[in-house]
Amino acid sequence: MSYYREIMDSAAPKQLKKYISTIDTLASRLEGEKMLQLVPDLFIANNNNYEHLLSLLCGYFSGINIIDFSGENKCISIRLEQPGELMPVSNICDKISDILALAGSFKGIFKGIICIDIKNIKYFNRDFREIIKYIKDKTPGSLRIVIAGHSREYIISDAEQALTKAGLRVYTVRNDILSIDKAIIYFKIKLEEYGFDLNDKATESLKILLQQLIDSDKICNLNQVDDLCDDLLFFLLGNGIEAISPENIDSYFKKSILSNESHGKKHNIGFMAKGE
Repeated sequence: MSYYREIMDSAAPKQLKKYISTIDTLASRLEGEKMLQLVPDLFIANNNNYEHLLSLLCGYFSGINIIDFSGENKCISIRLEQPGELMPVSNICDKISDILALAGSFKGIFKGIICIDIKNIKYFNRDFREIIKYIKDKTPGSLRIVIAGHSREYIISDAEQALTKAGLRVYTVRNDILSIDKAIIYFKIKLEEYGFDLNDKATESLKILLQQLIDSDKICNLNQVDDLCDDLLFFLLGNGIEAISPENIDSYFKKSILSNESHGKKHNIGFMAKGE
């Protein structure tokens, strides 16, 4: 299977698929140098599965006629630290220069895909912009992929503005918007694996809680919904949702809900065992 097909068939955000689809269309019409002038650098925000995405993207870009690769490898990574008194801009730029020189090997210059990890950056100030500008000036003919990981929307906007001010043309990819219905369906599927159903009252309570979490940017994708399942169960227990408490509770729920409770009691946890 081609990297293009893998990306399109994956759970990657729709914005990323649109970006790749556009590039694939351009690849059939333009030569590499002209095409690279049109293609913006990529800024991937709010994505916890960035390592797998990077692998697919590097494989895809390596196989199309867009970059005149030069150096030891086609793809290199640069992880940026927050500039400040303990980490001056000059020191960071020196380290970047060493990375690029090593990547260029005997050919003298690196051209390829540069993954810039900014997950450790909290302040997108003038020092940060200076470092990004340095990378841009030192990497002509390359495609830059900036990775922010999961962050609040206002942080993503600040980073996006800083990258633009530093001279990058960036195409920003955010996670697809998580819908309440999709989150509820996912939660029910997980419960069914352990032999439980959500009753109507538990479902309505979950919808209210999930909406609050989504609106406050605390959850953005289904992976985070999965991580929150234990907390959601505690929420239901704490709010006294009426339900039938099954006698034969799976050890998963015993560990996460009933660790401090007497096993002889009945518990209103908002779930009904199948078959009762």
